Amino acid sequence: MKPRASFKPHPLTALILALLLLVAARGAAEAPFEPAEAFAFPIEVTVRDGRTAQREMVATRIGENGEPAAFGGAELRSLLHGLTTPDTAAELGEESWISPEALRAAGFEVSYDPGSLAAEVHVPPEIQPEQHLSVRGSRSPSRHPRVEPAGLSAALPFYIGAQTTRSSGSDENEFTTGTRYGLNLRPQLGLGKTVLSGALEYGARADGGEIENVELEDWEAALSRDFGTGAGATRATAGTTRIDSLGFISSQPVFGAGLERREGIGGTPVLADRYQTSFEVRTQSTADIYVNERLIRSSRLAPGSYRVSEFPLLPGRNEVRIVITDVYGETRTIRSGVSHAPGLLPPGDTAFGLAGGFIDDEYEIALARAYLRRGLFDALSADLFTEATEQAQLAGAGAVTAGRLGILELSGATARINETDPEYAARGRYQLRAADRTWLPSLGLSALFRTERFHSPGALGGTAPAATPPLTPPVTPPWVLGASLNQALPFNANLLLGTRYTVGRGGNPDSSRVFAFFATQLGSRTNLRAGVTLDHSGEDRTLGGSITLSTITTGGRGRVGSTYHVADDELDLSAQHSVYGRAASATAGVSLDRIDLSEAGAASAGATLRAQNPRGEFSVAGRISPAVYPNTETDRDRATRHDLRARVGSGLYYADGLLGVGRPADGSFALVGKQPGLPAGPLVVNPGSRGYEARTGMLGAAVLTSLPDYYERPITSELPELPIEFTRDADVHTIVTGYRTGSAVRVGGAPLLYGSGTLLDEDGDPIALRVFRVIAEDGSAVATGFTDEDGTFRLYELTPGRYRVALTDGTPGAIFTLPDSIEPPFDLGVVSYSVNRETNTDTNTEIKP
Repeated sequence: MKPRASFKPHPLTALILALLLLVAARGAAEAPFEPAEAFAFPIEVTVRDGRTAQREMVATRIGENGEPAAFGGAELRSLLHGLTTPDTAAELGEESWISPEALRAAGFEVSYDPGSLAAEVHVPPEIQPEQHLSVRGSRSPSRHPRVEPAGLSAALPFYIGAQTTRSSGSDENEFTTGTRYGLNLRPQLGLGKTVLSGALEYGARADGGEIENVELEDWEAALSRDFGTGAGATRATAGTTRIDSLGFISSQPVFGAGLERREGIGGTPVLADRYQTSFEVRTQSTADIYVNERLIRSSRLAPGSYRVSEFPLLPGRNEVRIVITDVYGETRTIRSGVSHAPGLLPPGDTAFGLAGGFIDDEYEIALARAYLRRGLFDALSADLFTEATEQAQLAGAGAVTAGRLGILELSGATARINETDPEYAARGRYQLRAADRTWLPSLGLSALFRTERFHSPGALGGTAPAATPPLTPPVTPPWVLGASLNQALPFNANLLLGTRYTVGRGGNPDSSRVFAFFATQLGSRTNLRAGVTLDHSGEDRTLGGSITLSTITTGGRGRVGSTYHVADDELDLSAQHSVYGRAASATAGVSLDRIDLSEAGAASAGATLRAQNPRGEFSVAGRISPAVYPNTETDRDRATRHDLRARVGSGLYYADGLLGVGRPADGSFALVGKQPGLPAGPLVVNPGSRGYEARTGMLGAAVLTSLPDYYERPITSELPELPIEFTRDADVHTIVTGYRTGSAVRVGGAPLLYGSGTLLDEDGDPIALRVFRVIAEDGSAVATGFTDEDGTFRLYELTPGRYRVALTDGTPGAIFTLPDSIEPPFDLGVVSYSVNRETNTDTNTEIKP
């Protein structure tokens, strides 16, 4: 942190200095003025950009006309840092002195007040850096330290569970049907962008109190490598691989090899941040941002350049309008639009996936799967897909388009099974999204056509061992048609109407369902939902209905929720109570369901308890329900089944030297710890009104296990017990996650030191009234000050390290070191500033207090 200089010369002192300068200028009239030889003393320089003002005492040479002839280059560049574009900063160069003419040539506006010995440098909008005006975030781009995946990370999340089932018949004799114990491990090892991950599930059963039949019930293993970063990264995988399911291809995992460039297609929607526009404002202004004629953000803007992005887009065509109003009341409007839909790629972008290997429980069926999707226009993307086994092959194509009238998706495929005649399928979906006309309903239409034995090869392979040659795919209905109408109503209500019709085949009759649901919000904490359905299959008709009432009550650190549900002849009741603490939360719930109103005693009841904190989680659930026995109808009705399940989960995590215990993770994770130099005490991560997400302690570093892959997430850390004489290096870090990898964040700091010294020249005379800079070992200026008449100076808020004291005449300066063991106030003593001006090299020895 730079100390603020408060030195302001007295007006009489300023007049005397001006007279002396005038006499000196006249005495040297026979020789041209050379700024490098002129007398320099500190004046106050203010840099303004319309948003902020930064002030420092800057060494300045005064010309013969009484105006500034040159400013200290290093000090002025430090003031201008972050307020100008990189090109403008490069024009100023690295010279020791910067003249006002050079500043004006670069686009700055320079003014000087001789009465107060103060100068002002104004940065106009055209040379200011572009600001980021996000409707979801702050105006400025994030300057938080970025944390990439660790070079070495490892995780061992696990769950341990047990389940006991006990049944009793009508004769009240108990029959214990079994007790099962399970262990689920999900280890992963990360080496940069290379990740080795797996899943192991062990099971054991107990009979008569003794555990037996311990076996590996399921397993997965994969070795992955990322090429590139972000959502467009290409990931190569060997082992168990999954790629997006597109069109009619299947989605079960393949044990083999895969290659995928993901752009949020398939079941994952595209992020709504593809729209961008830029503009400039020259005066204080207000920007009102409308999306589909709805005001989503109103911001006050200072002069400068702005980039707007990250809009909350709706499916379909989105109209964006930005109204900019300046201080004089004049307005200008920027209009544009962008199409948005799940699976819609920006023009020119490509996503693809390739997978080949074996499927099925025993991995005995070879399969290959691939897809390719490309953005053709702003509102149109197309894709190709294929899948094949030895006995069945499939190929197809599809497209998605979005516009003012909504979203249209089309796809078609042909399949060949056992070298018989080809089978065909086609699917179409249409969704009307009239976002700018709220009184219009949202309409959805869907149609699916399949020939009699059309199936994807992967789905057929999953039917083994029945799927042995020759394959006999099941008969499918030729047509499945659907329609829905969603209408918003006043008073926070909504009405959904729909129908589904299935054409029968193979002796099965046609069937249909008509449904209507009404939902409304009765209050801030109460919701009501009611519906009716009519099913028709052949000659059979069934009329059903349901009513659901949900309430939530909050207070203090807890929340109580209850639901009442009536469906046909059954009644469901449930309630849960959640409690939030500083370090943990718990939820207890009870339910009474399947109450048959026509027959007493046919009911089920259950209770659950879940508790978690940043280090682990625990749950237990019990249920009593009717049991079914192959005995008489009387025994079946009166039999009762008791189930009790318990599970505990935690995990061990390591990343670049940090070790911690945390809740089980299924994706990426981050470890947050303290540097050794910080005082003892906890470090809290992401504190909030309900506590915090993680903290350091006896079980190691704080662990964040809720980080999705390929995502940037800022995290906040606090040291609640940090003494005021210490400083933090950063309060916020931005974690850039990879695929199932770990990151290590080390929060550091240092004690704040203060002290003084005396600056003398090579003859032992004080270097009086001179501006100097304190430069850190990395070359950054950490402090600026000036000496008094005796050459004495004072320094504040320095941390241990190696520094250099440098004057503003381009000489290297004197070096001093503040060790970690030093106590404030430090005393540098006499700093002898002796410079060989012929070679311009430092001849001082290192100064250690």
